[in-house]
Amino acid sequence: MKIKTEHQVPLSAAAMTVLKQAWGLRDGGEGLVFPSAMKKGRMLSDMSLGKLLKCVGLADRATVHGMRTGLRTWAEENTSADFAVKEMALSHRVGSQIERSYSRSVLLEKRARLMEAWDDFAPARKPARRMSCDFVLEPDDGCWRRLAICSC
Repeated sequence: MKIKTEHQVPLSAAAMTVLKQAWGLRDGGEGLVFPSAMKKGRMLSDMSLGKLLKCVGLADRATVHGMRTGLRTWAEENTSADFAVKEMALSHRVGSQIERSYSRSVLLEKRARLMEAWDDFAPARKPARRMSCDFVLEPDDGCWRRLAICSC
């Protein structure tokens, strides 16, 4: 992170479900939820998500930072969350140094409500039709390939 301080992230119930599933899929007892596919015992690099976008053919239309922009824009247009809540959700500093010295809250509860609202909105959570899928992840020429076996 740019500001080099701890950033607590309140996760929605759906995000916790994903993390629990990912924890069950990890290889070995490394203690990492998202380990590097290339370097055993190491976490994903800061370039991994950008590479994933490239591997799935979205690099010309999306960026990792653009996803953060999407959250911020959605929150501005669709919620009544305070400016500070929206900015702190992205780990941005709010206010001057003097203001921050008197206001030390991280607004965790308010950010948790914002994340739940984002989860309710996120298009991926609203499939056009109900499907049941099993996923298998395999390395494929330096990219992870997700194989899905789905039934409607």
